[in-house]
Amino acid sequence: MGCRNDDESLDLVNYRGEIDMGYRSEVGYVLTFPSKVKREEFVAVAKLKGGEFERAVTCLEGWWMVGNFGLRFHEHGIKWYDHFEDVKAHHTLMRMCTNDAFRGVYQFIRIGEEDGDIDREEGQHESFEQECCRISSRLHTTHPEIVFEDW
Repeated sequence: MGCRNDDESLDLVNYRGEIDMGYRSEVGYVLTFPSKVKREEFVAVAKLKGGEFERAVTCLEGWWMVGNFGLRFHEHGIKWYDHFEDVKAHHTLMRMCTNDAFRGVYQFIRIGEEDGDIDREEGQHESFEQECCRISSRLHTTHPEIVFEDW
């Protein structure tokens, strides 16, 4: 099963294959590594963990920027609760990218349905010297939206 449902008629179905009724969020995060090798090592280690970690890492979309290699996750209409096993796995992946083995940086944002319900988190390995990415929310008349800006 993919992470996104490209059929607009079914846009209430999230990457877990669930029909989302109730409180939903838009969630996005970026993991950036100092090299393609570090990114590939990270993906391999995450897949070896299996279970929700393997599933979470397969939902990350690889992308490249000048001098930096990263992965990103972006999902609309998702139930994002800290006690969900896949949410725990995503948060673990974010923190894992900053350890000594991978020396990465991450930025995370979750925008809920209610005004002001926005969570942000970021982390960076002490050796990572470049600012590599920025996640911003843009206010629309209906709802803020996550936009990934490549620098």
